[in-house]
Amino acid sequence: MAGSLVSKPMVIASHAGPYEVQFDFKAIERITSDVSESVHFIIDLKVASLYADALKDIVASRSTMLIEATEDSKSVTHLVGYVTSLLAQGIQRGHVLVAIGGGTIQDITCFLAGILFRGLDWIFYPTTVLSQADSC
Repeated sequence: MAGSLVSKPMVIASHAGPYEVQFDFKAIERITSDVSESVHFIIDLKVASLYADALKDIVASRSTMLIEATEDSKSVTHLVGYVTSLLAQGIQRGHVLVAIGGGTIQDITCFLAGILFRGLDWIFYPTTVLSQADSC
């Protein structure tokens, strides 16, 4: 990784199949360069507040959903609202969900990716050490 801001991909063996992980020291800059109609962001409200300047273009996008990262936010009672919001954003098969936050945001995004359109790709940018290790 000498001189590089992105690590080499590491393949993680999972019970659901292998997936790749990379460490990116300029992740926020790269994330903000990929705001398009086919990318839908699910962001922890606190993270959006802490990084308001860096994430301003994403937060301003109509394809962004801010969620308070609490255990209650993971309840099935909120599911219809999340799906309704994504449909209103114009989400379609082939689009990508991007999670920015900790484990709660990862859990919500992973679940939504699994149930929408028979499965969507999703990317996770963990913002806590626990969420980097405690993968859903």
